[in-house]
Formats: sequence, structure tokens, C-alpha cells
Amino acid sequence: MGVSAEGGKVIRDVGGTLGVLTRAGADRGAADKAGDYERLAALSEQEARERARKTREQAGKERDALRQRQRESQARGRAGWGRSGVSLASGSPLAVLEGRAAEDEQEQLDLLERGESAASAELGSGASAAARYRNRAESLRSGSSGADGAEAFRRTGSLLARGGRVFDY
Repeated sequence: MGVSAEGGKVIRDVGGTLGVLTRAGADRGAADKAGDYERLAALSEQEARERARKTREQAGKERDALRQRQRESQARGRAGWGRSGVSLASGSPLAVLEGRAAEDEQEQLDLLERGESAASAELGSGASAAARYRNRAESLRSGSSGADGAEAFRRTGSLLARGGRVFDY
């Protein structure tokens, strides 16, 4: 006993419709997921920018605190030399003060550089996460992952459609 020609046509129609509906649902689901990944990518970048801003801000605060400590140290040093009777207007004491000021400035710049390096690392981390999310979104759009299930359903529908011809006598 087989399937009549009319029964085969119905099976083909149902199978074809099933495949179309399944692909449409999978495409919609993939599009939704891809959109979610795009939003996650944008959020990762935004959060990284915020962390970088805070890192730079913190480095600036630390530099200001360091600068204040250095000024106080320099003032104590000048006061100590003044009490000892050393003339600060020329010669070795002036060279020492100028050298110390240059070292202090370099220390401040080093601190800011470390802060900038940490901020750059935050931005790089955010960009890397965003790139991973965008790659996932692109994979979904191109059909290389979530569409595999839709393809299986399409094949099932195709098999049902062929069934009408296979069993037709």
C-alpha cells in the first residue's frame, strides 16, 4: 500500500511549508541573537571606555597627591638647608634642588604613563570582547551556527515532500 498522488502532493506542500516556516523562525531567532550580540559589543566598548576614563582619572589624582608630597619634601629640604646656613642661590645646593625637581617631574610622568597604559589595556580588553561578540553576530547572520537546525528541518520537509513521489505507484 502506498501514498496516492494526491496524498503525496499534500505531504510535499506540508513539508515545503514546514521548511519555509522553520527557516523563517530560525532566521528571526538568529537575527534577534545577532542583535543581542551587537548590543553586547557596544556595551563592552562603552564599559571599557568608562573603565579607561576612571583609570586615567585615578592616575591624575595619584599624580596630584604625589606632586603635593614632593612639594612638601622639597620645602622641608630647603628649610633644612636654610637653617644650616647654606646659600640656595647658587652652586651645589641649587643644582641638587633642580636635579630633585627633574626627578620628581619624571616620577609624576611615570605614574601618568602607568595610568595611561592601564587605560589602554582596558580599551583593548573592551575592543577584544566587542570583536568576539561581533564575530558571533556575524556567524549568526551568515547562518554558520544557528541555521544548522533550520537546515535539518528543511531537509526533513524535503524528505516528506519526496516521500509522495517515492511511494507513488
